[in-house]
Amino acid sequence: MPMAFILAANQVVSHGFGLFLFSALFPLMREPLGLNHWYLTTAGITTQVAYLAGALSVGFLGRWVPAEKLVLITGGAAGLLLLSLFVFSDPYIMIGVLFGLVFSAAVSWSAIVGLISRFAPPESAASRLTLASSGTAWGYGINGLILLWWVPVFGWQSVWALVAVVACIVWLVTLSMVLRLVREQLAEGEQQGLDFHALSSGLPENTVQDGSYGTPHPSRSTGHQLKEEALVALTTRQLLMASFTEQRAFFSGLIYFLVGMICMTFTGWLNTYLDELEPMSSLAGSTWSVIGISGMACGLLIGRLADKKGHDVTLLLMASGFSVGLAAFSFDPLSYAFLAGAGYGLMYFPVWGVLSSWLSQRYSPIATMQLSGIGMVASAIGGSLGNVLAGQILNQTGSLALMYDLLAVAGVLLVLITAVIYWRGRSPSVVSVEPC
Repeated sequence: MPMAFILAANQVVSHGFGLFLFSALFPLMREPLGLNHWYLTTAGITTQVAYLAGALSVGFLGRWVPAEKLVLITGGAAGLLLLSLFVFSDPYIMIGVLFGLVFSAAVSWSAIVGLISRFAPPESAASRLTLASSGTAWGYGINGLILLWWVPVFGWQSVWALVAVVACIVWLVTLSMVLRLVREQLAEGEQQGLDFHALSSGLPENTVQDGSYGTPHPSRSTGHQLKEEALVALTTRQLLMASFTEQRAFFSGLIYFLVGMICMTFTGWLNTYLDELEPMSSLAGSTWSVIGISGMACGLLIGRLADKKGHDVTLLLMASGFSVGLAAFSFDPLSYAFLAGAGYGLMYFPVWGVLSSWLSQRYSPIATMQLSGIGMVASAIGGSLGNVLAGQILNQTGSLALMYDLLAVAGVLLVLITAVIYWRGRSPSVVSVEPC
């Protein structure tokens, strides 16, 4: 589990600091730097484009750069970029830095998926992945503590120096972990080679010693090479074909799309909607606290449930809880905001780890990393579609009530999809059928 905690800390840096801290500090930066709301709009567009670009690049990078190197590269880049926000205060430079941070965050999560899929035991992969993905929720909480305790004493600009130092510490710890994992794999590969020679010495002379008995050929598992199964990557054509023709890849992409559309739209317009219903209320801030706390707790619990009871059961449970919260919120937003926030934390933060673990049961670590990148693209497209639709509804009706009703309907669709996954996984007639 230490690996999962260290990679969760990477999520705090890449997503908590790199993706969300800028918008949290914007109200404090606006007046000193002469920024306006158009600048924030530009920053939002930059974030969407950068995340899409980073997710799309994973399909290429995953084939040529090992996951452990990508984790270190993105972590080091995030630390340097956060430090540059402390050094430079030019608005145009800050937009460029923000692009780099968000691009790095997208690649970082896919690299974390590849790293855990490669090094973690299969029976605990879901626990480790959901714990790592919950780092985003911890980032939410840490950002709130920074705003409450650090900024009033040291000012907003010093925040970037603080998080850069934290990023540096996390990078050094991650480097130590990666070196240890690689050393252990090298030692394991050498031992496998010795075991193979010990086994093959007792075989008849005319026996072909090429791994046909299920034992890896020593040239494929020596300490100087990666395990063969970890090297299996999908070409661009194979990646697209898998995403549309294979059950597991297709359903995971569909869930990513709906989660992006529902969750990004839900939180993106939450404050606006609650202010529309009850101006000057503290309900929005309290709901955000519920989202963060539930996300932290679910990151620890949901993964264990997936490892013990199965991914299909877990996905159905998560979607059902989230759907109930959305339905209650659409019926009475002021009374059920906390329930919807808890459902959001149950679904959004752990789902990345659960789906990645589910994919890793069928695909190689590199292919899992590539498919996770496709999932992030689907999520970003869904989020963009939801935000555009919300803006149009607000302009046409003057209220967001219809939008949240539609999100509740989408939540029901999410439950139906996870129910199909559960049925296909439990039905004897289709349990072995993978293509759609």
